[in-house]
Amino acid sequence: MSILRCLSAIVLLSVLSTLLLAAQAPALKNPGFEGGMDGWHPMPETPGAAVAAVKVNTHDGELSLELKAEEGKNPWVAQGLPDIIPHATYLLTVYVQHDEGVGRGAVKLEFYDAQDKYLGGHYGLEPETPTGDWTSVQVRAGAPDNAAKAAVILRMLGAGAVYYDDVSFSLVAPPPAFRLSPARLTAPVEAGAKVSLTADLAPTTQLKGDPQAFVVGGGAETPKRAAVASAPGATRRSLKLEVTLPQLAPGFYRLQIGWPQVIPATVDLVLLPSGQRPAEMDDQARFVQGGEVFVPVGVYHVRPEDFPALAQAGFTVAQIGPPAQAGELQTAVVAAREAKLRLLVPLYPGLANRAAAEAAAGLVKHFSGEETIFGWLLADQPEVRADLSGPLTDLYIRVRQADATHPCFLTAGPEADLSAWAPLCDALLVQAFPRAGEAGAVTKRLDEAGDAVRATQPWAAVLAAGWPGQGSPEVEEARAWLYRAMVDGSTGALWFSLREGDWDLTASPLWEELPRLNAEAVQLGRAFQQGESLGQLELSVEQVSAQAVKLGEEVFLVLFNESTHPLQGAVRLPMVVTHGTYLDGAGEANVRSRTVRFDLPPGGARAIRLTLAPAGEQPAPAPEPPPAEPSDEAGP
Repeated sequence: MSILRCLSAIVLLSVLSTLLLAAQAPALKNPGFEGGMDGWHPMPETPGAAVAAVKVNTHDGELSLELKAEEGKNPWVAQGLPDIIPHATYLLTVYVQHDEGVGRGAVKLEFYDAQDKYLGGHYGLEPETPTGDWTSVQVRAGAPDNAAKAAVILRMLGAGAVYYDDVSFSLVAPPPAFRLSPARLTAPVEAGAKVSLTADLAPTTQLKGDPQAFVVGGGAETPKRAAVASAPGATRRSLKLEVTLPQLAPGFYRLQIGWPQVIPATVDLVLLPSGQRPAEMDDQARFVQGGEVFVPVGVYHVRPEDFPALAQAGFTVAQIGPPAQAGELQTAVVAAREAKLRLLVPLYPGLANRAAAEAAAGLVKHFSGEETIFGWLLADQPEVRADLSGPLTDLYIRVRQADATHPCFLTAGPEADLSAWAPLCDALLVQAFPRAGEAGAVTKRLDEAGDAVRATQPWAAVLAAGWPGQGSPEVEEARAWLYRAMVDGSTGALWFSLREGDWDLTASPLWEELPRLNAEAVQLGRAFQQGESLGQLELSVEQVSAQAVKLGEEVFLVLFNESTHPLQGAVRLPMVVTHGTYLDGAGEANVRSRTVRFDLPPGGARAIRLTLAPAGEQPAPAPEPPPAEPSDEAGP
């Protein structure tokens, strides 16, 4: 069968599946708002926001939904849907129109399990169309493992009025006969490059014949055949696949794999030009500047007029808004240079289209030699936009080719598959966003980040400073988050955010403590990125964990109280120390030879900077065990 005939058969099978199964999607109640707000649940009442079914503007019928708000209020409505099928693909379509003002409509499809546990969500954003024009916003998403319910959410961003009408929800593809993993593959641009993946078969799937692989996209007019070999996988219902790629240019592609009489599956394929890391990253996955390790301690949503206050609070990085032109960025650069800050610059508009990506790359090239730039932020939570993979790949390649010095970043949300997005940037900003009393949440998220990306690139934790409706963490809680981030491999930390709507970090109780906290984070970041681990430590209290590193003639010891009550105890080190001081300014530590006594607050953490005794006073290293004697029964 030729490639074109094969693809025609694939399309036919897909169309038949869609027609047969579209009717099985759960039905939305009152999708056109002709019944007012029946079936839709508005957000809790908030001053400055309004939610209503109105006759002002309609796409069809007599009523539509109006969301009207002041800046920062972001009203929304939601409707729950039952009977979601795991791994099936659903399509949410909403007609949106914006009125005068800067407000834009956003649509989100969220998935939940049978116990209402959130499994993830996908966003769609109203394009920048003229006022008064109705436009279709779509979200296409596959239901994750264990999905049983969904929620359709209609919300607005910014101030003004936005109208919604004619919401539809349909099942567009059944659960596949097999699933491919990982969801995204990367490979260098070279002839004969190979990628490996796994095919997990559905219980009823029977395969006949050999697998076939095609690479589509990347501007090519016709698919290109790729060689594929299969072998048994880890389970009876899985196969290991190795694909040898044809010669391709850098870019974003789809790798399509199938068997005769089975609808194929597709994964993203990103081909990146081979080359070295940005100059301000070293081969140990650390940020560097001027030959020294640089620890970013930053905050989101900053204006140039805030720079002096940030510098006084001990910040080293400020994330500004997307610059509209080079002159706007130059003004921010001058102000940041005076405050001795570095800038994290968003390039979100560059994802709109190819022309916008070219403009963003031109801006980057203009500032590629500017030391005040810390890096380029390509996207925020790309995992909620399934349509971003291609534009993001294009933007990343363009920016990396325009600037060989500064790294490209992605902000990964709490549900992001970190290993899937890591190849599309030089460094990840990983949102932890723990809530009060949930120290375990940040630990889990940071551990996950470390496992996914630590070996290949730097990452920094994004922690919750506060936002409308949520206050800032207590000082001891914030300290524990920061310490955990540094110990778990984060190269720094950024707080979210300085200002958003009614939220203002400078007016919170945490603000007065940030100079001390930021200084502690920088010290620990440098120590744990450059130091040598002392291994497992002896502790007198089970509910305390500890890690220590040796850096030069000093040891940095970090202790975590994993309980909800104060604890006292002692830790024994493998090396003799003479004295120590607490990084938080609490004074001298209780040190005697190799033993350090501690006092920890509930759920809190402490870091101690210890001075090593001279080499002659250190215990002799344990002798190496002699090699095992060969057994008399050993073979030749």
